[in-house]
Amino acid sequence: MRDAVSGVQTIILVVDCADHERMDKARDELHNNVLNVAVEGTEKRALLVFANKQDLPNALSSAELTEKLGMHELKVTRWHVQPSCGTSGVGLFEGLHWLAQNNFDHRSHTVSFNIETVRHQNTDFTLRDFGGHPKIRPLWKCWSNWGAQALIFVVDCTDRERIDEARDELHNNIFNEHWPVVANIERCPLLVFANKQDLPNALSSAEMVDKLGMHEVKNRWHVQPSCATTGEGLLEGLHWLSQNVEKHYWHRWC
Repeated sequence: MRDAVSGVQTIILVVDCADHERMDKARDELHNNVLNVAVEGTEKRALLVFANKQDLPNALSSAELTEKLGMHELKVTRWHVQPSCGTSGVGLFEGLHWLAQNNFDHRSHTVSFNIETVRHQNTDFTLRDFGGHPKIRPLWKCWSNWGAQALIFVVDCTDRERIDEARDELHNNIFNEHWPVVANIERCPLLVFANKQDLPNALSSAEMVDKLGMHEVKNRWHVQPSCATTGEGLLEGLHWLSQNVEKHYWHRWC
């Protein structure tokens, strides 16, 4: 394992907080194997520990796990213990947000996650921004498990070679109706930003509708031409989203 972590910028360790008998073993692995001081660059890494299975009554708290693992003895300069529950996804966003904020190596794109709140026409949008890196895409399918009320999908309209890939991700990853975590998926409005419309080779919004197979999507949807660098189309997209999120709530509670 020491060879495996050589050159790694960030480490995520998931600990079963209900397994009290193996806690000492987890501590030994962390100190003597994963974060062995003999491995060059250990002190520069960011360490995120998921204190998992917090839904169980006998689970150690994050504070108790901090003590059990001897976190304050670690040589790494940045670490965080995040309470979590793998089955429900509780704590995952918070942990990734901490990791994104503490990943100082801008050459690394493994983690790309952010949370921001914006206001448009008296509506507050809390945006959870996932990156498009293949290593983080498996998290996309969990988007509705955290109470998402809408989805924004941003597509590079100049990257024609990957449009089919974007279509596959949209239909088979994000909107896979067979996953239990997305049981109410058809009720969430979908806004697609057809981005980079300022470039001459960009597909139009009409072409994107066809390429992405939008007419096969059961949700309310809208494809908005946009340019992220100038902001063109962003307000129009948020305006559509605010109106349709309100409709979504009206239908839910009536």
